[in-house]
Amino acid sequence: MKRAEGSDGYMGVGGYCPDTPAAMSTSSPFRPDRTIRPPADLVALVGRLRSLLVKPVVALSFWLAVLLPLVHLPLAATGLETTSELTRFLGLLGLNAVALVVGHGHRRG
Repeated sequence: MKRAEGSDGYMGVGGYCPDTPAAMSTSSPFRPDRTIRPPADLVALVGRLRSLLVKPVVALSFWLAVLLPLVHLPLAATGLETTSELTRFLGLLGLNAVALVVGHGHRRG
């Protein structure tokens, strides 16, 4: 017996065959949902603490990025002859790079 499919996805004799398969649910009535959701007041508290801590850190990083090159100048002017001077200079240079990245968004917009 030949089955003719209509435009609505209904197959004449055999039954219904949709054009796109329906999404199957992964939840089961026999397995409880075990996702842990924090309470709303805890989420609000974390958000407030984050906003209180992030702004000062970004501002401090911005000003460190501005002022640290003033510390590089005397080190570079006197020369980097010993390994401790070179290590100190490279450490300050790395700290300056981190401060530039973290403080980049200070007082933007």
